[in-house]
Amino acid sequence: MKNRIKNNGITIISLVITIIIILILAGITIGTISNDDGIIEQTEEQTGKSQRETLIQKIQADLLEETTKKGRPLTQEEKENVISDYGEITEDTNKEKILVTTQENYKILLSEIII
Repeated sequence: MKNRIKNNGITIISLVITIIIILILAGITIGTISNDDGIIEQTEEQTGKSQRETLIQKIQADLLEETTKKGRPLTQEEKENVISDYGEITEDTNKEKILVTTQENYKILLSEIII
């Protein structure tokens, strides 16, 4: 009878193949996360949009509060005085008034601030 020795270990080939597959998956994951349309870039963009919308809502709340205090609709000048607390009001290339905020330099058209 022949004695057979069983090798139950992992072969070097299967180990190399496993490492190659892990490297490929890591490359795909890193590419998905860090490229220009990656998850991180999309998250930062959505965060910026959310902060901008929050700022618009704060301005609108301040305008409503000022309207309530005065007991009448605000004039355009009064609205701009309240809005100017958040940054500088300038005109864009289309002659529309915009607010350039002091925080994060957001550009908000005054027409976006609905009051």
